[in-house]
Amino acid sequence: MLRTKTTGTVTHLPDGGSTFEYMTERQMDEDELKFFAQIAKRYYDTVIRGGALESTGGFGLDDHYLLDDNLKLTAEAFDFNKNRNPHVKFYVDADLFDHIYPTAG
Repeated sequence: MLRTKTTGTVTHLPDGGSTFEYMTERQMDEDELKFFAQIAKRYYDTVIRGGALESTGGFGLDDHYLLDDNLKLTAEAFDFNKNRNPHVKFYVDADLFDHIYPTAG
């Protein structure tokens, strides 16, 4: 994934003019092997998870609704870094029929 950050500086000159300088920084995240290791606890229809998501620290929240737990809403946040925003994922899983599990998100 390619991330781009652009910053700018305006310099005011003594003659009343100004100049604008900008710098663009690009960072490429390479594809590599990533690990998941989590611990979870279910409270009624809600599951709280925490641990390593894609080889970085993170947490998740799963809500099981309707149809005897056949519909699940999930939110995950991981890869917390002071220089950029964390990764956040939302998706829905459904068990509609035997051996068919659609996911959207």
